Amino acid sequence: MPRHLTWGAAVLAAALCACGSDGIAPPATGTGGSSGGGGGGSGMTGGNTGGGNATGGAGPSTGGSSGNTGGAGQPGTGGSSAPPPRPDCSNAPAPTPAPPSTWANATGSLAGMKSDCGNLSKIAAVPCSRTLLAQIRNVGMFATEDGGKSWHQLGKGAGSVPLTNYTTAIVFDPKNPAVFWETDLFGPASAMFRSRDAGNTFELLFKGSMAQLVSVDFSDPDRKTLVLGIHGSRRAVHRSTDGGQTWTNIGMTLPAETHNSESPIVIDAQTYLLGACGYGDGVCGIYRTTDGGATWKSMTDAKIGHYGNPLWAADGTIYWPLLDTGGLAKSTDRGLTWTKISVDKQLMDVTPHELPDGSLISLSTTNVVRSRDGGMTWQPIGPAVPFKLDALRNDVVYVEPARTLFVRHADCGQAVLSDAVMSIGFDHKN
Repeated sequence: MPRHLTWGAAVLAAALCACGSDGIAPPATGTGGSSGGGGGGSGMTGGNTGGGNATGGAGPSTGGSSGNTGGAGQPGTGGSSAPPPRPDCSNAPAPTPAPPSTWANATGSLAGMKSDCGNLSKIAAVPCSRTLLAQIRNVGMFATEDGGKSWHQLGKGAGSVPLTNYTTAIVFDPKNPAVFWETDLFGPASAMFRSRDAGNTFELLFKGSMAQLVSVDFSDPDRKTLVLGIHGSRRAVHRSTDGGQTWTNIGMTLPAETHNSESPIVIDAQTYLLGACGYGDGVCGIYRTTDGGATWKSMTDAKIGHYGNPLWAADGTIYWPLLDTGGLAKSTDRGLTWTKISVDKQLMDVTPHELPDGSLISLSTTNVVRSRDGGMTWQPIGPAVPFKLDALRNDVVYVEPARTLFVRHADCGQAVLSDAVMSIGFDHKN
């Protein structure tokens, strides 16, 4: 079996993931809210509470304060309130004991590779596997199944287009993680790619703009509806209803003063959320449409993060990182109302992730941190990360079967750093 097909073949052959799967101010009036369409679901309980302590976390918890609920819902009926299906990892590799809870270098052969500003731009954990992906600007995407001891390059299959840009997000299909979408910046063909064979080949679905995040309608088994946010661009929200073959800009119906339209969430085929913000002038907030983008309504004026992407958790709660160290915006009713969780200016503008027990992980200004109460409080995991953290250059992910956390580190130099990927043992069940 070719080495670069290792994790993909395992996913496909074993059907690895045959899935069932201080408050925010009230919203501005916005551009006319719509009726009908997806509508609003009933509220759900936010967050999960678990017992036990985080591994190796010393010191007091970082406390969060809850703000007032903000935002009024759009009228409408219909639509499922269920979040995207979750992978069924019953056939995943058996977990191994967690490595020591001390930081270890997992960069391996990636260290020193010639690159550009941002060098190692993204890491992602493939669901239900031991595989970690890493994207190197100007080089390509790499994978490791052994915690960084060895890496192999993806995209080497016949007919694959080059994938050499600065990756902003990787979105896995929960039914089959051998299928994933990638968005990126700064390349000759920057925008969005898809792989349907675990990264053996990539195909270009959208070209010409710097893409921040794509969201897919996973309630549709054919994956026809995709919504794409564009990095640093205003009123630029592209939608495809044929799986990425053709695209229409639905962002021009946003209010004229709307800030950068970067981060979408597809609730269903007609209902989407959009996080809009950035630096400089412009109106920040989360916008909602129930008619496929014909009209949008501002649900909150929260200053949405410029680097971190939102999390739609298994219990239906949506967590949206806020700009710089502003904390999180949280919704338990599919984006109709929002509460700000302020975490003492400690929580970074990075993408939060959900652990198998429903707890959350993210990055503070010094540590990997975990919340067991829906983001209200956060506890450090292990010792401080051994380099300075900032939202632009860092990510954290968890490879569950390996019981290991990984943190990415980059700079604006011309080569991958010697400590670009660091790992620490962590068992989420402790």
